Amino acid sequence: MKTREWLSTILALAAVIGSVALPFWYEGRRAASAPERTITLTGVASSGIWTEDPVTGDNYRKNSFKPARIRLEKGESVRLVLRSADVTHRFYMPELGVGPVELVPGHTEEVHFKADREGVFNYYCTEICGDCHFHMRGFLTVGNAADPAAAAAACDGTHRESPPAFSSLAEEGRYWFESKGCVSCHGAGGTGGVPNFNYARGTVPALNTLASKLSLESKSEVEAFTQALGQKEGLAKDKPAPGVSNWALSYAQYQSVLRTIQGGSPPLKADPKGPEPPLFMPAWKEKLGLDQINSIIAYLVSQQKFEEHTGWGM
Repeated sequence: MKTREWLSTILALAAVIGSVALPFWYEGRRAASAPERTITLTGVASSGIWTEDPVTGDNYRKNSFKPARIRLEKGESVRLVLRSADVTHRFYMPELGVGPVELVPGHTEEVHFKADREGVFNYYCTEICGDCHFHMRGFLTVGNAADPAAAAAACDGTHRESPPAFSSLAEEGRYWFESKGCVSCHGAGGTGGVPNFNYARGTVPALNTLASKLSLESKSEVEAFTQALGQKEGLAKDKPAPGVSNWALSYAQYQSVLRTIQGGSPPLKADPKGPEPPLFMPAWKEKLGLDQINSIIAYLVSQQKFEEHTGWGM
């Protein structure tokens, strides 16, 4: 091949390669030179939200802040400015490798990250910060992913020094289950299913089958067990509840449930080397009395669905 033909071939190949590589090079340079987008989030414990609204000493008590709704383009670089409006919070967005970041009132923290994949990414407060703590989560959406159909259960931020009068133990249990934020993780009626990143079971367990776990085999056994729970002296191993067929087993499993509620339970990781799951069962011993815990158990066992027998062999 002559020198001139060889040079022509080389130039032609270079042109082809350049036409393919140049757009990628340009996009890479553009992304590298693109300014970071600044997003400011403030944690507000009284309403259990993260907000982009300005929060000051003048407007804090109005408590009318909108929860943040953030949408990013894929590949966008972000400068995240984090603040607390009231108490210590801990910001955590494990799926994008952000945090946990401790937020002390009066101080500002900054983190930087890149939205390098599409999806919906949840963020949380993982420092118990008040009655609305378990509602305190949000999400950001990257690319063309659809926003979640529904956000976490709302928290109105109200605090009652004395709860209302209740017509039943289960009704009281529902009040504590909802007002203490259990509903935000375990779902309405204890149906569960809330995703928990890097948790071995994937989603927060359902509690509406607690009656079966306590070896209560029918609605009448649930009623008998609930009646025993409501007695002033409480449950005792040597005082079987009339109408509960396997009292020894039911009592032992009740004690196990009670220990879990009082002492908490850390979530088991799916990937032992991965980040901590953001949702966890805290210790309620100092926040709920035994009577209140028993009422919550009464509420949850009342959510069990039992098959009804028609009397026709079904």
